Amino acid sequence: MDKELHNRILEWLRAHRDDIVRDIARLVKIRSVATYDEPPYPMGNGCKQVLEEALALGREHGFIARNYEDYCGSLCLKDEEPFIGFWGHLDVVPEGINWENEPFEAVERDGFLIGRGVGDNKGPTVGTMYVIKCLKELGVPLKHNLKLFLGVDEEHGMKDATYYADHYPSPDLTLIADSGFPVSYGEKGIIGIDLWSVNALSDAMRSLSGGVASNVIPPEASCVIKRTPEAEVAMKNLPQNVEATVEGDNITLTAHGVAAHSAAPEKGVNAIWLLMRALTDIHALPPEDEAIIAFPAHINDTWDGEALGIKTSDELSGDLTCAGTMTELKDGKVKLHLNIRYCVTANGEELLDTILSAAKANGFEAGHYHNSKQAYFPRENPIIDALTKVYNDIAGKDEKPFVMSGGTYARKLPRALGFGPGGFEPAAPEWRKPGHGGGHGPDEAIHIDGLLQAMAVLAMGVMEADGMV
Repeated sequence: MDKELHNRILEWLRAHRDDIVRDIARLVKIRSVATYDEPPYPMGNGCKQVLEEALALGREHGFIARNYEDYCGSLCLKDEEPFIGFWGHLDVVPEGINWENEPFEAVERDGFLIGRGVGDNKGPTVGTMYVIKCLKELGVPLKHNLKLFLGVDEEHGMKDATYYADHYPSPDLTLIADSGFPVSYGEKGIIGIDLWSVNALSDAMRSLSGGVASNVIPPEASCVIKRTPEAEVAMKNLPQNVEATVEGDNITLTAHGVAAHSAAPEKGVNAIWLLMRALTDIHALPPEDEAIIAFPAHINDTWDGEALGIKTSDELSGDLTCAGTMTELKDGKVKLHLNIRYCVTANGEELLDTILSAAKANGFEAGHYHNSKQAYFPRENPIIDALTKVYNDIAGKDEKPFVMSGGTYARKLPRALGFGPGGFEPAAPEWRKPGHGGGHGPDEAIHIDGLLQAMAVLAMGVMEADGMV
């Protein structure tokens, strides 16, 4: 590895630090939560706005900007093949609750930038744009042109990447800075499925809600139950993280958990589970209602899908995870939405069959569901080891390439690998509260200099890959 060139790249990025922060903040201002019900834009008005803003930003920096029918966009300095691609995404998960900062006004504190999307994935996307500009200005010779793709549906359904792959030529190699270092060469499959109770609850349960998105462990869930003598007695036994308020003939219960990405459910505390487990443990509902609530509560007792009979593991990708992340009450029937990350060697259709059988045996049936199959880039491809070595040489580590639990555009695009960012962050500052700072949680944050160091690795990695594709 050319250490002198790496130092020059890092020096260049650090010289543009304030510009990078400014440009990230410019995109954070736009609440770009993807939705499919705001025509004429495929991903909704917010995503249309952020795409246009990012394209305008690119033009200001001298890039050729292209909009692919509002599904996605691209930025490049020379629009000629062959090219190596980067994919970043500008859509974000909903802001959720418990923020101490304004979600869509990026603020800097002690070297950290805080705001929805700064880490996942507006910050790395802007950083990648600067990497391309840096390599150009430093006169680094490359066989391939570099093109940054701007997605706006990564958190929702990835229709942006699917649309592009179906209609336009894909790069010889695509690097996705949305997974961590050193290299993600595979991704677990993802099942999202709604389970509905066959029978309706009685009028003792008047409302039920929790969760903001499939891929977020819910930090809050609540319900309203009928005020009865039995319910009032039960309130005396509520756990500490579930509170009750009484108004008229209603009792409102609110559970407080800790948000996390559903790819790592063990890092959060599921408020839906807290609420449903409390309802069953303290016997606040009639027995017939409690029997219905017991099944979704049991599903969330563990993260491994044991209650559904889908507990599995493999050597490549580890354990299956299963989290009930959204709930509601409609026409008296209970819905629990499941977000399941299954192993790369598992069969998603067989898992679905097992889930449906378990649901039926417990008085539930399937509603809407989807199955996003696993992604796998051949481990024996020498690019994987080459990129891994680039990161380890720079970071002074001995990390191994991995299969990840999260889902990125790699599962929708040919010849795609996850490569960064991450690995250069200091310990969490003392002022950051537990459960805050993560990509899908409140006060999402990114360490600015850590991002710059990661982008320097990305630059060195693409130079290495350029000679191998």
